Amino acid sequence: MREGDLLNLDDEKIAVLLRRIASKTKLSLNRAGCPDEESLATFVSGHFDDESRNQLESHLAICPFCLEDIVAAFKAVEDLDKVAVPERVRARAMALLQSPPDDRVFDFVVRLVGESLELVRISGEWLSTLALQPVVARGSSKEPTSSFFQIERKMSGKKVLLEVARVDAELCQVIAKIESMGGTPAEGMRLTLSKGEREQASYRTRHGQAIFESLAAGNYEIAISEAATRLGTIKFKIGDEL
Repeated sequence: MREGDLLNLDDEKIAVLLRRIASKTKLSLNRAGCPDEESLATFVSGHFDDESRNQLESHLAICPFCLEDIVAAFKAVEDLDKVAVPERVRARAMALLQSPPDDRVFDFVVRLVGESLELVRISGEWLSTLALQPVVARGSSKEPTSSFFQIERKMSGKKVLLEVARVDAELCQVIAKIESMGGTPAEGMRLTLSKGEREQASYRTRHGQAIFESLAAGNYEIAISEAATRLGTIKFKIGDEL
């Protein structure tokens, strides 16, 4: 077998691996806005033109799910016989795996600025974003000085809407609302909030929602499950004032 045939064969194996990983993840998360598995496979095989590659890399910068697919595939490639793996693929894998972590692992990032809340970054996974609005902290007689925003996405056949509000100088509140695609509140869903490696709170939805209060600056995630089956995880960051 010629060397060129060997490289093409290895690329095809990698493409099959990527298709399996990507299609499995898309099925579980309903990732309608993400590139299809063929595009991811083409990206890894190195056969993209410059414009297509730049577009996909821009998507990877805001979508943690596709990025995890790519990294998982590259890790699997590293487990194969290194002699049989194309050098360009191995080099690309090492560059990605060694890249320092940044805000792109988060679904959205907010920061506290003055007396308001600012949306810094949001993943392409989200369907809609409503404008920031003034709110009054619970039990307060002061004029509204805080703000909140709403974002919505689909997750495993459900609509997930988050309302993020600043309710104090250093604290935020997150209200998670879950509905069926027909608009019926989803009862009994388990939502677990973690900060870093520590679980902070875990609630079942009542009337389709759960409320997480007094969230200070930090890295958070909300795991959503139904009948002990994990539907997905939302990762977000509340940043300090700059």
